[in-house]
Formats: sequence, structure tokens, C-alpha cells
Amino acid sequence: MATGDVWKVELELAWGTVQCRPGFHLIEGSGGGGLSPQGNVADAVDAALGGDPLAGFSDQLDLSGIIIHDAQPGLLPSYRQATTAISGDVVDVNPLPPQSAGVISLKTDLKPVTGAFAAAGRIYMPGIPQNGQISGFLQAGFQAALSAFFSLLFGPFVTDGTAYQMHIVSYTPNSKPRTVRAVQPVTGFSINNVVRSQRRREFGVGI
Repeated sequence: MATGDVWKVELELAWGTVQCRPGFHLIEGSGGGGLSPQGNVADAVDAALGGDPLAGFSDQLDLSGIIIHDAQPGLLPSYRQATTAISGDVVDVNPLPPQSAGVISLKTDLKPVTGAFAAAGRIYMPGIPQNGQISGFLQAGFQAALSAFFSLLFGPFVTDGTAYQMHIVSYTPNSKPRTVRAVQPVTGFSINNVVRSQRRREFGVGI
């Protein structure tokens, strides 16, 4: 694909029997060298995650695939690539409800003010082990696990970003087909220490 194409990446996660699809966006730079554009993106994400990305997560969380969507220009079908089955490594006999999530906050150099599009973003990650939170606050060990997980992606897609660079993407409201309104490169991240909900109607948060 051409430089500048926008890809939406979804991680195929299962929290017990509940399917979860946290994701992020990549904009193509030099890309990969294979024949499949979507496969190239999936290969890059798979290589970045490596063989143990869920260290410190509950053993009830499983990663089984990477799903790639052509967000712009939007001409290619969605693509799924299976990964080697990966699970968290913290034994969890009484896991939290499926809507509970840790949040990775994505930063850009654009100040998040009214009228500024794609200034910041969030990734909602399931898999908090029972001992990873107390009274709705993430413990230091799980915060470190979240940070380590995202750092695997941060190196190749933010610090480097030659082949694919991570961006926050804002879509034009009510556009059909869906079109990109604005993009901003990710420049940093932080870990929110409050257990959040993946339900869209949590007051004051939104997804």
C-alpha cells in the first residue's frame, strides 16, 4: 500500500468467554516487504508483541489473533491473522467482571482543547487479575504490566515509526463510507490507575 494509508489494528482478546477488541491506528511509512498489505501490518504488530506480551495479566485473558482494517482509503477487506496462543501468567481463581479494564492513555503534541481533533486517545485493556486492584485502583504490579505491554508497541511504532507510525485518528461524524477527519502522531503514554469500565455508558469516560 502507499505511504500515508491508515490501518486500524484490533487485538483479538478473550476475557474468559467474553470477546474484547482493544486497538489502535497505524499510518504506513515504508511498510513491509510482503505481498499482502494487511498481512504486512499484522506481521509487524505480531513481531512487536513477541511471545510474552501478557506477562502480569490474569491467566483468564487470551490473545489469539490480530485483525487489520483498511481505514483509509478503505478499499481492502478486513484481514485476520492468527497468533500463537498467548495467555496471561497470573493465576486468577476469581476474576473481575468482564467490563473492568485498565486504561492506557495515549498522548500527542496537540493540546486537547475544544476543536482540536485526535489530540488524545485511550486503549481499554481487560485482564486485571484479582490481586491487581484494590477498591477500584490498580496496584503497582499491574500498572507495570500495562506499561510493559504498551512499551512493546511504543518502540517500533512511536520511537521508530519508520515502517508504521502510531496515530490518534478522528473520523468525520456520520460519514458513509467512514472517512478520516484528522490524525495526530502518538508521542507518549501514561497508565491510568483507576479501574474503568468498557461499557460505553460509564459517566464521564466514553470509549
